[in-house]
Amino acid sequence: MIESTPPRPCPDFDREFERFTRAWLRKHASRLNGDFARMESRMPDLYVRWLNTPAPWLDGQTPGLYFAAYGDPAALIDWAADYARIGTPLPAPLTDRIAALPGAEDALLDALTDPATPYTLRLMIVPMLAELKSVKPMPLYIKWIAGRESTPAGGGHVREDDLAELCAESLARMGPAIVEPILAAAGAANAAGQETFLDILCNFPGDERIVELGLELFERGRGSTALIAAYLGKLGDPKALPPLERALRGGQLAYLDYIEVRNAVEELGGGVPDEQPDFAGDPGYESLRMMDAN
Repeated sequence: MIESTPPRPCPDFDREFERFTRAWLRKHASRLNGDFARMESRMPDLYVRWLNTPAPWLDGQTPGLYFAAYGDPAALIDWAADYARIGTPLPAPLTDRIAALPGAEDALLDALTDPATPYTLRLMIVPMLAELKSVKPMPLYIKWIAGRESTPAGGGHVREDDLAELCAESLARMGPAIVEPILAAAGAANAAGQETFLDILCNFPGDERIVELGLELFERGRGSTALIAAYLGKLGDPKALPPLERALRGGQLAYLDYIEVRNAVEELGGGVPDEQPDFAGDPGYESLRMMDAN
């Protein structure tokens, strides 16, 4: 649990590396002669040098060893929470040290489920667990995605979507073991969650139940026709062709939906009409036409 403790010093490692880099570039500007490719190629070596250079802003300690004396991952995660609360970027040596310690997986999972953990830190913890190849968060990620918020009507950003998207990426990296748990949860998930589940499951084709979920969502519509059609095309199962072809010839699709449905039909080996319907006046069509005209 993230406890309320006096804030620890939170030096800005990113800012200090930027200063170190600028000073080095000024010193070697004449030799580099504005060659940005050469400058870029030197960055990895320069970063290693910076990590191992005693720093006055760390009381003489090197950036690479600043956190090395700490062996409790939970304490270091508390320190990371201090960084998150004041909005200073998490230092890579801090996250690297956490990941290297025994018990890091459980400590990260505890922090992820603690309501007191800053949201920005939770966004960092999910990929850290993925780097550790942890499958322990699988049930938690599935639960969060099943109840994720829908994008507001007319578009816009839902903050929690960032976390849900990271969870989805992590689930996909866990491999085929996620298929059964996701399919078990899909029926009770809300519409946004079901679409996310289908997106993840598209990475594991060959299961008819995944195609059935895609067809159910396609027939339901709810403004995601183009997206679901693309998923069905990716799954590669010709069983999806009849409803896709019906939609393509039904004359009810908006232009952007039509394009994705047609692409999916072609991807699955189906036939498409020789002539495209007249989409004059369709907002998506007119917007693209204006872009082409310019």
